[in-house]
Amino acid sequence: MLKSQPGDPEITKALARALHASGYSERAIDLLESFTHRFPSAVDLTTVNMQAELYMLGARWGDTISLIDGHLNSEDGTSFTTGQIAQVPPDLAAKRGICLLYLGRKDEAFHILDEGLLCEDEVNGLEDLFAEVAQALAASAEYKKAIGVYNRLREDAPEYDQEALWVKLAACYEKANDAESAADLYAQVLQNSPSNLEARLELARIWYSWQDYGNSFPRTTEAISLLDWFSSNRRALNAQETKRVAEAYTELECERRALDMLLPLARRSLANQVVKHTSMSQLPPLLTTTSRL
Repeated sequence: MLKSQPGDPEITKALARALHASGYSERAIDLLESFTHRFPSAVDLTTVNMQAELYMLGARWGDTISLIDGHLNSEDGTSFTTGQIAQVPPDLAAKRGICLLYLGRKDEAFHILDEGLLCEDEVNGLEDLFAEVAQALAASAEYKKAIGVYNRLREDAPEYDQEALWVKLAACYEKANDAESAADLYAQVLQNSPSNLEARLELARIWYSWQDYGNSFPRTTEAISLLDWFSSNRRALNAQETKRVAEAYTELECERRALDMLLPLARRSLANQVVKHTSMSQLPPLLTTTSRL
C-alpha cells in the first residue's frame, strides 16, 4: 500500500506502528524520517509525536528537541523562546521538558513544564504525560517536584492510584527524607499485595534505619520480620530475588539468615553442575572433545 501511495500519512503511521510493535523500532524511525523529509506538508502532530516517542525510547534527547522545534517553526512560528508556551500542544511541551531534564538543563525544563503541561487544569487525557514527567523528575533527583506530579495523578486520575505508582512515589518520599510518608505507602502496597518484593525490601530498610530519620525508637524487629515473611509464607523466590533478600538481611546485620537463604540456592546450583558434568562424561569421546577440523 505504501509503495502505491508513498505520501499517505495514515498508511505511513500504521506501518510505523506495526514495525515498532514487531521490534523493528529503528526501521520505524527510518520510515518516519524519510516521510518527514519527502512530504513535509503531510506531517501532522501525530507523526511528530510518534517519531519523538521513538527517539526518546533510544535516549535521543537532542534529536527529539530538534524534531519538536522544527515542527513548531514550520507550523505557525509558535516556539518555546517567544513566550508562547501556552499555545504549544501539551504533549510536545511535555516531551521537550522531559528531554531537557535528561540533558541536565533543568531551568529550561522547569520553565516549559510549569508554563505548559503542569499548568493544565485537567489531567484526564494527559495521564501518561504526567507519569512520564514525574519519572523524569525523579530520575533527575527532583524528588519534591516528582512527588507533586505523582500526587496530582493520584488525586485526578483514580485509575493511576495503584501499587505501581505508590512504589515510585514512596521511593521519591524516601529520597526526599520523608521516611514516614514512604513507609506509609510501602505498607499500603503490602496490605494489598503482601508478596510485593520491592515494597517489602524497601520498607525493611526504612524501619531498620528508622532512628536515622530522627525518630526516637528503633524498628529493627519489624524490619527483620518483613524479610522473614518470605520463609514463613513459603513465597517462592527465583534466584535473583533470593539474592536480593539475602543482601537485605546482610544490610540488617542478619548474616545467619542471609546464609540460610543462599545455601539452598548454592546447593541447587552445585547439583545442576554435577548433573551437567555427569551427562557430558557419558557422551562418546568425539562429542566431548572440541573438533580440530
